[in-house]
Amino acid sequence: MTLRFNPDGANVWAREYTEGDGTVELNIEATGVDFVIRAGWLGTGSFFSGTIDNVSVKELAGNHAAQSASASKRLYRTDGTLNWLEDDLFDDAITANLPDLGTNATLAYADGSGVTILTGQTISGDTNLPTVAETYSVIYLDRPLTADETAAVTKYLNKLRGA
Repeated sequence: MTLRFNPDGANVWAREYTEGDGTVELNIEATGVDFVIRAGWLGTGSFFSGTIDNVSVKELAGNHAAQSASASKRLYRTDGTLNWLEDDLFDDAITANLPDLGTNATLAYADGSGVTILTGQTISGDTNLPTVAETYSVIYLDRPLTADETAAVTKYLNKLRGA
């Protein structure tokens, strides 16, 4: 079975499930009034045979990153395996309101060219995500990383960018 999120008829997100019975929880941002979530057959293997029930849609409270204007919006992209935010490197920005992480914080992120880990950063309040063409993941910490943690974070971020 494949679940797809299709705003305006374009497949923005898809995920294939091949396991048996179980519960699947999805968090999908609906950017407009009309959107479609489809469940069906991907086109390979066996047909889906089963039932889907207990579907619910609800707003998630929280401290989410946002941009002030639609033209400044980074685009969500996926190739079916990897997921990233695409930045036009001109006016795109996503701002997150972070707690005070102090003056010795760490910023780690994965982009199309590799992993960057910056230490000794002052991070507090409205903070823009790094401006890079492809953002695969961003991590903010309130302290420096140990050598073992740096190696583990680098490995994890490289996995998220497909390296």
